[in-house]
Amino acid sequence: MTTSLVERGLSPRLVVGSVSVAETIVAIAVSVLLVSHMGFDSLSRNVIGLMAGALIAAPLGARLTRRMPARLLMAGVGIMVITSSVVRLSKLYL
Repeated sequence: MTTSLVERGLSPRLVVGSVSVAETIVAIAVSVLLVSHMGFDSLSRNVIGLMAGALIAAPLGARLTRRMPARLLMAGVGIMVITSSVVRLSKLYL
């Protein structure tokens, strides 16, 4: 999602910030629905840790993009896309 928006010519800050805000909203919604559906007692420590991490990391990502230079941000996004592609290809073919 992030790379396709950047390819369309949108500002890297706007793209990463918007995606981070969207992730925050989704993390909150999923956490509320999961807890209301399953009950807090039935969740494992791993699930609670993932929920807490998502709730903390998403807003920090949005704030971080405000302060990072656009060129550095673009390089970071590019490195992440290349890394995830190499990992997926290596799992597929190795």
